[in-house]
Amino acid sequence: MTTKLGDGTMGLRERKRAETRLRIERSAITAVLEYGLEGATIDAIAAGADVSPRTFFNYFDSKEAAVIGMAAVAAMADDLQQGDAPASGDVIEDLIGVIVTVFGASILQQDLHDERREVLRRYPQIGEALFRAKHELQQRLAAVVQERIPLPAAPEHRAQVADMIAGLCISAVRSAFHGADQDADGPELARAALALVRNTVAALT
Repeated sequence: MTTKLGDGTMGLRERKRAETRLRIERSAITAVLEYGLEGATIDAIAAGADVSPRTFFNYFDSKEAAVIGMAAVAAMADDLQQGDAPASGDVIEDLIGVIVTVFGASILQQDLHDERREVLRRYPQIGEALFRAKHELQQRLAAVVQERIPLPAAPEHRAQVADMIAGLCISAVRSAFHGADQDADGPELARAALALVRNTVAALT
């Protein structure tokens, strides 16, 4: 069974992948806090997560990516753009689904969130990597918007409108996370973010 945004269902394979990814993130953050950024090797992170280094690279392309907890942004957005990812037919809903998936289950783990903030405090360069990854995510999502939504704007303004829509979806997920209950899950977060976008758009029109 495939995860479908908003229905709260997740197949066994998806659950196992989510659990493995969360273990890798936790191991990466723990290793960096304990051994430092240079001392936290991929081998050590993989061992702490009880996976092989090869499995590590199935989830993240670097230890920095594991620490900031962002999966392969380009691959997910490209899948959505090319129609290879599960889609609801509602582009805004699909964009929010990609954002929640990119950040993974760790977005709702408060203890992990706090430890990640400590890593970012100690190693500002990881914060720079996080900023670049978020910027790439917004650019990729904006490209999907331009391709799949007929924007009511002059051609020279469509890129900016698409970027604003992508930014609104990212901000909605962030706001939904801050307002989420402690036991909330990914689909619940996605539904809350989608409602925020809909309510914001309705308030402005």
